[in-house]
Amino acid sequence: MNITEQKRALRKEMRQRRSQIPTAVKNINRLYIAALQENIQTLVGRVEALIDQSPAERYEELLNRSPQFFQRAFHKHIANYLGITPVSLSRIINRRKSSDS
Repeated sequence: MNITEQKRALRKEMRQRRSQIPTAVKNINRLYIAALQENIQTLVGRVEALIDQSPAERYEELLNRSPQFFQRAFHKHIANYLGITPVSLSRIINRRKSSDS
């Protein structure tokens, strides 16, 4: 293959790759939009929980949904996630322990 043929082959390959870019961009955009929609649904759920549920109900729901979260996170971070103070979280945990025994 001489230089001219190599240049033609390279140009052809570049044109083919260039034509694939719009498809790749569309796929990335779809993936990005799907991720954004999922994040929005999660945030809406959290805001609704803050409005509709008591702190104890939010605690129970989190405990049922993600029990491993309580083994890895500090109470101050859990309380922040639940929208309450660490003192309130401690009271909820103690009430739950006393009602279980």
